[in-house]
Amino acid sequence: EFKDYYLGDADGWGRMESAVRRTMNAFLNSKGGRLIFGLTDKGLVKGLQLERPMRDRLRLTVDTVVNEMYPQVDMNHVQYGIKFIPIMNLVGQEMADRVLTVISMDADPHLDENGVYFTDRSCQSAYRRASASCQRMQEELVDDRIRRANQIRREKGMR
Repeated sequence: EFKDYYLGDADGWGRMESAVRRTMNAFLNSKGGRLIFGLTDKGLVKGLQLERPMRDRLRLTVDTVVNEMYPQVDMNHVQYGIKFIPIMNLVGQEMADRVLTVISMDADPHLDENGVYFTDRSCQSAYRRASASCQRMQEELVDDRIRRANQIRREKGMR
């Protein structure tokens, strides 16, 4: 998933946080994946201008998004991370404070038993990957996944 945002204002941060929440939830409800900020859909490397405080804020945002998911993400089985990759100019020099930002989320090996992850405890929103986009899961799909997870847990003697 590629995103090209300007993060110099509150609106840009809000859009970015929303994209992180939806996309990481979709990755967790699918087969994992990577979200890349600073790369256009056409493959043009633009990077994001992120100074140290903004990088820290983005790390905290990602941690918060993962910690708010319900059920709680078991970090013994699912890993996520964030990397800031320097951008080089045409003469091979690193561009100051301009980076590609890669947020990755592993697949949950126990997704069949968990059924579905929601973005938070309200259980109002859950997303999935569909081709090259994130789509909100329909209520019927959520119910079906939960039903199947309950059946799998019963068959395994789990609660």
